[in-house]
Amino acid sequence: MVSVIILNYRTSDLTIQCISSLKKYHQELKLEIIVVDNNSGDASCDQIQAEHPEAIIIKSASNVGYARGNNLGIKACSGKQILILNPDVIFFEEVINKCLVFAKDSDSYVIGCQLLNEDKSHQKSVYYSIASFRDIWINNYLINRLLKLDEKAGNNEIKAMMGSFLLFPAQILDKTGLFDEHFFMYAEEFEWFHRVQKNNIPLLYCQSASIIHLAGASSNEDVMNFQKYVSQLLLVKKVRGNLYILTFQLATLISLIIQFPFYFLYNQNGRDNLIKQLVHLFRSIPLVYKIIMLGKSQDALIKVV
Repeated sequence: MVSVIILNYRTSDLTIQCISSLKKYHQELKLEIIVVDNNSGDASCDQIQAEHPEAIIIKSASNVGYARGNNLGIKACSGKQILILNPDVIFFEEVINKCLVFAKDSDSYVIGCQLLNEDKSHQKSVYYSIASFRDIWINNYLINRLLKLDEKAGNNEIKAMMGSFLLFPAQILDKTGLFDEHFFMYAEEFEWFHRVQKNNIPLLYCQSASIIHLAGASSNEDVMNFQKYVSQLLLVKKVRGNLYILTFQLATLISLIIQFPFYFLYNQNGRDNLIKQLVHLFRSIPLVYKIIMLGKSQDALIKVV
């Protein structure tokens, strides 16, 4: 049996659509569908239950974010395989068995698949570095164009995959543990992948299996982008240590300064984006202190609002 965990926060229409497409293309597979509702405060739970009465609904008392929400679902699982699935995923083919066959009956792995946009063009699905300076330079248009970092990435070892679809045997959690609950949103799967690799668990990418990942824009895009930035700093602490956070911030500042003259002269949208990134960098200073002082046993949730 495969236990499928879907985290819902005011996305009942997407969650219902996701479960419907999942069931349509996996009718011969025994599924345990667990929906964790992050205190949506609307009719989400009733709507999902009405459309999919077999789904197990877990109601969180508050919006605890991605890591803690998925951990609630994982603790309720009874399947030998666990699938972490975003609500904005649509299946258009059988994917789970294809991935399991790709794993070649291995008992220890994490497997992801190809993510597609709604028009079925390719979406970024894998990453070749975690919390490194390369993450800064690869997003620098001028340096990336000069050094061709994107082109070189294909020769590197996969370090992480997008958390929209993650399939793995439940037993590996005995080694890796659950998602780190200091993370509210973004980068938590990257920190978990770091622990996966430390335990020599293979990361498998089944490119022949595809799903649509809608990844729609948030109504609070600036807040979400700031949360991404702060979560990236938390990831740096977890993977590299406190000193690396400060050098990471400095390298980010240098990268933005390098790009500014080009965008100032030739691209107003790029210039505006750089200004927003600079604002995020300086806004993050109080949170950087909180992250640096963060202890392993603290129940803190690094959330920007």
